[in-house]
Amino acid sequence: MQSFRRILPLSCLLAVSALPALSEGLYVESHAGLFSATNLEDFGDPGDLDFSTLGLRGGYQLDRTWTIEADLQVGANDDAFALASPDMEAITDLTAVVAAFARAETALTDHASMHVRLGYAFGELEAQDDPSGARPRVETFAGLAYGVGATLDLTNSVYIRADYTQIGGDDAKTDSVTLGVGVRF
Repeated sequence: MQSFRRILPLSCLLAVSALPALSEGLYVESHAGLFSATNLEDFGDPGDLDFSTLGLRGGYQLDRTWTIEADLQVGANDDAFALASPDMEAITDLTAVVAAFARAETALTDHASMHVRLGYAFGELEAQDDPSGARPRVETFAGLAYGVGATLDLTNSVYIRADYTQIGGDDAKTDSVTLGVGVRF
């Protein structure tokens, strides 16, 4: 979690400093979704852990087809899994997932499009199995991220977007489905 606390302010500062030069083609979105993680060896492979998420996404459309974008998701709820002792469980939290993508888009109609995206993602889960709150277990995952999605324009600048993204790498496997609203500048 310490690495997120250092990276996030620097990322925000860089993004804000680039706004005037990149205002045409720039977009921002907020989204909500579902996130699932499996094969978490540091947690003793508890099976599927599922989280509701909230997130922000921003990017720059280079031309009609290509876009670069960054995505941040944080957990909106906790999940629990059983420990070796039958009457004990660990409370698990999705700390954050940070990703960068290249996205290729194709128009279906004047107001609808589909896209594929490919990039790299890093995330962190934290499990607390000690009631005192001392020493949580942390599982990090990183790797190739890829997905598909669709966008529907509501106006020239406002749209809704749905995405399915998978992160592979290390040993953990994650899936994410998001639905959001965005604004183009």
